[in-house]
Amino acid sequence: MSTSLTARLSLGFTLLLVIVITALFLIFIDVEEVSVQLRHANPGYLALATILLLAGYSVYALRWQLLLDRIPSLPATFHASNLGHLLNMLLPLRLGEPLRIVALNRSSGAGVGQITSSVVIERMLETVLRLAAFGGMLAIGVGFSNSPGILAGLGVFLVGVLVVLVWMVKNREMVLQRWPAYLGRIPRLNQEQIHRSLSDLLDALVSMSSPHSLALGLLTSTIAATFFLGFHYFALLALDFPLTQTQMLALSLGILVIAPPSAPTMPGIYHAQIVLPFAALGVPGSALAAYAIVLHALQTVMVVGLGAWALYKTGASLGDLIRRRQPVAVPVAIDTPSQD
Repeated sequence: MSTSLTARLSLGFTLLLVIVITALFLIFIDVEEVSVQLRHANPGYLALATILLLAGYSVYALRWQLLLDRIPSLPATFHASNLGHLLNMLLPLRLGEPLRIVALNRSSGAGVGQITSSVVIERMLETVLRLAAFGGMLAIGVGFSNSPGILAGLGVFLVGVLVVLVWMVKNREMVLQRWPAYLGRIPRLNQEQIHRSLSDLLDALVSMSSPHSLALGLLTSTIAATFFLGFHYFALLALDFPLTQTQMLALSLGILVIAPPSAPTMPGIYHAQIVLPFAALGVPGSALAAYAIVLHALQTVMVVGLGAWALYKTGASLGDLIRRRQPVAVPVAIDTPSQD
């Protein structure tokens, strides 16, 4: 099956899924309550949430520049990142990933292989921060919200990840020989895929100039995730939400795990990602729907605005970039679950 046919089928299926989700929302969600929530949203908190979202995207671009040893300029990584976010939000198959690689290759001196390796490391760092956010959500959920031990524990976790990654690079052969066999015993994990993913990841890590660069990547990932968490939290504060502040913090961390702004996705799908799991945990569905609408609206305005600015500044054409993306393969090493 050709790539273009696959893309059309995926787009058709995604649009059908969006229509089904929208219909279910209209049936099961109290539209009037959602409307009341949106009309009474606090504009001050929404403005602060928007500023934090922009800060998060800026640090996201800074991290990419640092992973590439500052070969491209910060504006180059910023605009390429925003082009990727725009396509990821508008289209299925996460077309923004190969597109931003092509865009940065055209606007900087970095090669496609080097850029692709940096994207692999980005995805690994994103996965690590999602795991940290998940741990924080669980800790708050069981009543440890006021303990400084949570922050200390997350810090130890992140440092431990850095140490493990450096160790894996220094023991590459042993890792590739033994780990796939161990991990392949886990149900639904394929030993061959594990070996390929580990190999891609280790190749990308070797391309880093030093553990110092990787540490900077982990630090900037933490800062970006903190800004994104603030975006979620203050957007929640803007609504009359039936939760305590501690519960709102846990919910904000949960959203960071399943629908971070660094991985924007299409309307309908995004809203279902937020409403379905947390409604199953007892959070009122109508309030969640209003929250999802606010979050996605702010992200859409930001992503479309920044993406349009990137197109203007770079003189790029989306059609040309999409055509040129064909030979670019994004490694699957530590890709996060597809949201499209």
